[in-house]
Amino acid sequence: MRWPFRRNRESGAKRPARMLAWALVLGFLYGLAGGIEYDENILRVAPNHINQRDASGDIVLMGIDEKALREVGRWPWPRGRYAELIDVIGAAKPKQQVHDFMFPEASNPEEDAKLAAALERNDKVTIGYFLRAGAQGGQVEDVRPLPMFARHAQMASIGIRYNYANEVWTIPYSAQTEQERIPSLASVLSGVRLESDKEFRVNYAFRPDTIPVVSAADLLTGKADANRLAGKTVVVGPTSIRLGDQYKLPGWGMTSGVYIHIIGAETLSARRPTDVGWLPGFLLAAASVIAAVKLGGRRGVGLMTGASLALLTLPLLLERSQIFADVTAGLFVIVWVSVSLSINQMKRRG
Repeated sequence: MRWPFRRNRESGAKRPARMLAWALVLGFLYGLAGGIEYDENILRVAPNHINQRDASGDIVLMGIDEKALREVGRWPWPRGRYAELIDVIGAAKPKQQVHDFMFPEASNPEEDAKLAAALERNDKVTIGYFLRAGAQGGQVEDVRPLPMFARHAQMASIGIRYNYANEVWTIPYSAQTEQERIPSLASVLSGVRLESDKEFRVNYAFRPDTIPVVSAADLLTGKADANRLAGKTVVVGPTSIRLGDQYKLPGWGMTSGVYIHIIGAETLSARRPTDVGWLPGFLLAAASVIAAVKLGGRRGVGLMTGASLALLTLPLLLERSQIFADVTAGLFVIVWVSVSLSINQMKRRG
């Protein structure tokens, strides 16, 4: 009768090591395969609200809103009317004016000529460019302004990659075409440029309701104080829901895509963000569970509890310095080990 008991003791000794191995391997694969995205996005909303801050006010949004559609006319406006908007903004002496529109097709020749003339008259004007469309990496579209417009203005890439929930978490610094590299709209707005296809994390702690907004209708009719635009970066974009271009702003709700570019610019202006990924959090969790299993008892439980709290609170502190870390792979490991130990404890008591 001694042999079966010996085998039970031997298998019981191996069980924690086997459980740890499973937890670490599955946690590593979970992070490596990108399975953390759904859970990570949920966790990111809380730090954004806790760390929320006002926008700098250096970027003013000139909205093509419902009021502009009612008072100026249905969209798209005649190119000559849009040229008036460019001239009025230029007369206010802004730092630069950036337009979240591309003008890729020809319209009435006289109207197109008016727009081209306005672009030529005004300095530091940027208009949109679109490289890719579609899910994931998308396909190359290369939608750019007509040459008669592009020769008098800079171009900025307005393409953004959204996920399953119609959310945008990262923005590329620039887009590479066959002929040239074009900075992203956020890079142009912030003045922070990087000649790379790398993406940066958008910090949604910036409150969208603190971004200064002026209706294009008020500026064209003289109701708005044009002095508000002096020395500012003015970005013109669609804000009416009827014009589409709607995305889910994480933690804030549905809004126009131009807000994503502005918050991305605020992120870059505050400090160039650093994304450390999921591996540091995973390694912290791995070290914690190995030590906790060796310690056992209350000390082991306390160690895993402390590691869990660290994984939940450290990102909150790091994001104030524009450092972003993913923690769900590490939490996965801790939860797996905690549940396994609890089940084993119940079995022993039984």
